[in-house]
Amino acid sequence: MSDLYDKLGIKEFDQMVADTLQAIVNADVGITNTSPGSVIRTIVESICDNNDMSNYYIAYIYRALGIDDAVGSDLDRLISILGITRYGATHATGIVTMDTGGEPAQYDIPIPYGSVISTRQDSKGNIIEFT
Repeated sequence: MSDLYDKLGIKEFDQMVADTLQAIVNADVGITNTSPGSVIRTIVESICDNNDMSNYYIAYIYRALGIDDAVGSDLDRLISILGITRYGATHATGIVTMDTGGEPAQYDIPIPYGSVISTRQDSKGNIIEFT
C-alpha cells in the first residue's frame, strides 16, 4: 500500500500525526507537550485517524479503477461503465503458419491434433506454449 500512497501523495497515519504535531510546535503557540496521552496529541490523532480512513478508501477506489489489474466481478463492474460486457472464456482458435527453414516445404506436413506449439525463446529465456 505504501507504494500507492507515495504515488498518490498520501501519508501514512504515523507520518500525518508526526508532521501535524511538528507544525503545531513550530508555530510557537506555546504547545510543546506532544507526548502520547497529551491533549493535543489525542486531538491530532483523532483528526488524523479520520483522514487515514479517507485515504484508505481513496486508495481502494484508485486500485478499483485500474482496468489492467481488475479481475472477476470487479472487472465486470468497471467495464460496464464503458458499456462493455465480457463474454465467458472460450478456447482460443486460430491459424498457425509453420516454417521449415529457408525453403518452402514441397508438400503438406501433417501436424497431429493436440500437438504443442511454442514460441522461440525470448531474451529473458521465456517460451510460451500453446496446446
